[in-house]
Amino acid sequence: DAEGDEPAVLLFTTYSCSACEEIKEYLKDLLEEKDFVLTEVNVAEGENIQLFKELVGAFGRDADDGKVPAVFAGETALLGKDEIEEKLPELLEKGEAPYAKMEEKLENLGEGEAVTAASLATLFGAGLLAGFNPCSISMLLMLFSILLTTRASVLKNGILYLVGKYVTYLGLGLGICFAASKIDQNLLGRFGAVVNGILIVLFLFVAVMNFLDFLSVRKSEYGKVRMQLPKKLRHLNHQMLKKASHMEGAFLGILILGLGIAVSLGEFFCTGQIYMASILYLLRTAREQWLSLLGILMVYVTAMSIPAVVILAVIARTKGTGRVSDFMLKHMGAIKLLNGLL
Repeated sequence: DAEGDEPAVLLFTTYSCSACEEIKEYLKDLLEEKDFVLTEVNVAEGENIQLFKELVGAFGRDADDGKVPAVFAGETALLGKDEIEEKLPELLEKGEAPYAKMEEKLENLGEGEAVTAASLATLFGAGLLAGFNPCSISMLLMLFSILLTTRASVLKNGILYLVGKYVTYLGLGLGICFAASKIDQNLLGRFGAVVNGILIVLFLFVAVMNFLDFLSVRKSEYGKVRMQLPKKLRHLNHQMLKKASHMEGAFLGILILGLGIAVSLGEFFCTGQIYMASILYLLRTAREQWLSLLGILMVYVTAMSIPAVVILAVIARTKGTGRVSDFMLKHMGAIKLLNGLL
């Protein structure tokens, strides 16, 4: 609503931010003393986080220093509660916060990318590590062992199984993102600290379990590995895979594709921790940008599929699972350690 030389203040905040709430109260009081137009933007909504990052750079501040609450006024960026309280009254007093000056900065902003190359590389690495999860690999090895005892094509049916897994994980990711986008953001704002606390506890618990598994593997105490599918769920998956040995032709292909979907849903409880963490990260950078989310999720799921594709190629060539089993046994400790760290 600001025009020309009218003083204007652009405020960036987020949910579960005590300093943001304090600054909002401070600015309400300041509005009673000085005349200016105030606009608040939440960095957690839409593409606002990218807008915030671009503004920080456009106003001559280091992008790594960007934090909320933040205020942009005239040609000045004030980052953090202390800077705002210390310098904003003086800017308004001296007439150094006209909208016209800010308008020049806004007009020069580029569209930018919602997710950086470094973010994509991180997600690709996370997906690649998730692809080595022993829960997932053990199901693959059992399926391929069964296929090797039949006349069925390991390569063809293995590809069908992996297609089922790929579609399932992509669908799970999009479903979680869609569900999260429907959450009442005001409600989330009120209970954000509780939600954050629960997530911290959950992910710390998973990390500790992976570290304990690492120690068990180092001692060759494989029976003590904790982060794996529950026994009943493993048995159910094994039973479904064994049914494949009694099928032939097109029926076998349909069953294998269905198994890829069903087993993925079951093993998600074991392999899904990193995926969930990645999705939470995505919702901070590309919320409600559905094409961007789809593309980024495809990067993750594609990376997660690479180990399985390599394993399929090795087994199809060697006609045996021994080499892959030995590799997984040898490197299980490292996989557990990296999962805990990530």
